[in-house]
Amino acid sequence: MTCFKKILQACFLLTAAGLLSPAEASPSMSTGAITSQPVGHYEFCQRHSAECQPVKAMPPLHLTPDNWKTIVSVNSTVNVEIDQRSDMEVWGYEDYWEYPYKGAGDCDDIVLEKRKRLMDIGLPASNLLITVVRDERGDGHAVLTVRTDRGDFILDNMKPKILRWDETPYSYLKRQSTNHAGRWVDIDGSGSPAIAAREVDRGTAVPATTARRNIIDLFRNR
Repeated sequence: MTCFKKILQACFLLTAAGLLSPAEASPSMSTGAITSQPVGHYEFCQRHSAECQPVKAMPPLHLTPDNWKTIVSVNSTVNVEIDQRSDMEVWGYEDYWEYPYKGAGDCDDIVLEKRKRLMDIGLPASNLLITVVRDERGDGHAVLTVRTDRGDFILDNMKPKILRWDETPYSYLKRQSTNHAGRWVDIDGSGSPAIAAREVDRGTAVPATTARRNIIDLFRNR
């Protein structure tokens, strides 16, 4: 096979994997205009106004082994400590956002607790952003985005492992602003590449990891 044909094959594999398409997301989310604040968070801010004020927009957190270990520890500890139950079971109201001081709560309560604990140990509020997504079933769900210089990572009560946002199966809707804890901004794009990949014809799509592996093999054997 000529070098030119090999290059054409490589380009095809990249395209099939979505690596040259808009569906390939950045390690960090792209946000847009100010949008509506979730009702539950608005009501939380009425009760805890000091926690919903302007904040200093810091650069993304410089990720180190030490602070990564801390983030992982807080995520796993809160997931274990807080009994995951519905708002109606815990508070007697739907969509009630509150710190889970009763030892139980749903996704938004758990997110609030993780954010508080990470702020208490010194991580900037502007890098700890409550985020609203749609899950695999299309249901609303709250997660915590940690902004770092290696991308945006997601702390999730539904999954034990911390993943970068573009590795999750969620469609991202909006999150807190980096300069005001009581304001929210749109997240650009229809979702992570994991969502986009499921919309591609499964008869023709090539997984990204397979495409990369094929490209390596292709040029190794030229």
